[in-house]
Amino acid sequence: VPCCSWVSPPQPPPPPPFDNVAEAWERYGGRVTHVNTQEAWFDLLDAHAASNALLVAEFRSMTCRKCQAIEPKFKKFPRTYADRNVIFAEVNAKAVGPALREALGIDKVPLFTAWEGAAMVDSHLCGSDIGACLRAATRMVESRAPPRDPP
Repeated sequence: VPCCSWVSPPQPPPPPPFDNVAEAWERYGGRVTHVNTQEAWFDLLDAHAASNALLVAEFRSMTCRKCQAIEPKFKKFPRTYADRNVIFAEVNAKAVGPALREALGIDKVPLFTAWEGAAMVDSHLCGSDIGACLRAATRMVESRAPPRDPP
C-alpha cells in the first residue's frame, strides 16, 4: 500500500501501434513469448488485439517447481496449434510488478489465462495436477481459438 494513496501510480506509456495483422503475427505468432515487463505485456496485448487472435498467457514464477514442470510442455503449444489463431505467452509474474498483477487480479501462479480483445475470458489456477492444468490450457485453445487464415 503506497504511503500517499491520493497519488495515482504512474501509467505505462502507450504501446506502439501495429498497422496490420501480419505485422502483429510476425512479431508474436508461432512461439511462446516471454514477458518480463509491464511495457512488454501492453505491447503483447496490443499485438494480440491487432491480430484478432486468442491470447493464452501462463503467469509464472521463475522459482515455482510447478511452473518449471509446465514450461517444456507449454512450449510445444505453438507447434501443436499452428493452424489456430492464437498467441502464447509466459509472463514472469514477479518481474511485471505488483501494480500490473493487482490490476489483472493475478495473485497465485501458475495461472493460465485466455484473453479476447482486452478482456480475460477464462483462467485456470494450477493445482498439484500438472496434467489437469495443461488440459485446461488445451481446452482454452480448442474452444476459443479460431482457425488461422493462411499467410
